[in-house]
Amino acid sequence: EAREVTLTDGANLQAGLFSNAGGETGIISVKAKDSISFEGTNTAIWSNSEVGAIGDGSDIELSAKSIYLSDGAFFNANNSGQGNAGDITIKTGSLSLTNGAQLRNSIFGEGNAGSVNIQANDTVQLSDSNSSIFSNVERGGQGNGGAINIQAKSLSLANGAQIQSGIRGSSEELPGGRGNGGKVNINVRDTVRLAGVNNGLSSAIFTDVESGAIGNGGDINIKARSLSL
Repeated sequence: EAREVTLTDGANLQAGLFSNAGGETGIISVKAKDSISFEGTNTAIWSNSEVGAIGDGSDIELSAKSIYLSDGAFFNANNSGQGNAGDITIKTGSLSLTNGAQLRNSIFGEGNAGSVNIQANDTVQLSDSNSSIFSNVERGGQGNGGAINIQAKSLSLANGAQIQSGIRGSSEELPGGRGNGGKVNINVRDTVRLAGVNNGLSSAIFTDVESGAIGNGGDINIKARSLSL
């Protein structure tokens, strides 16, 4: 735990299981009294179980007064072997994702995607296309998408930002995922606002089963004082 935590220029925190390994993994926990900032392409927290590994992925937990991801930084929890992906849990005053920053949770092998849990006293903001939060069963994966749970004063998705929990469709190389999409649960005290299109992407919240995938979409539940599209 520190007063401020800043990672830039591709710096990483990683935990997980290598190929053909098995066992349990620990928790990646980052705490700051003031701020946590991740800036730059591939600046990231990775929780990754590789192809052939057997076991669940690590949980990722962060807490600070403000948490800021920008310029392609991301938090990633995925499982390409056999097991469940870890959860991503964030407790903060405000959370901001800008310029392609992402929170992503994925199943490429066999298992269930973890949940993404955000508790913010103030705002959660995703400000542009490629800034996103998702929990998916990817192409070739088998399992269920995880829930995305957001509690905050307000939630804003602008200029093509998206939230998704679904099942990816087939490609020339891989079959579509098999499983069910997770729920998206949003509970805010003030406003949920989605606005803007950028590079052909609309600001959106969705849980879907893409072409070539097999399964059911999840629910989208929104509780707010006002909703603006």
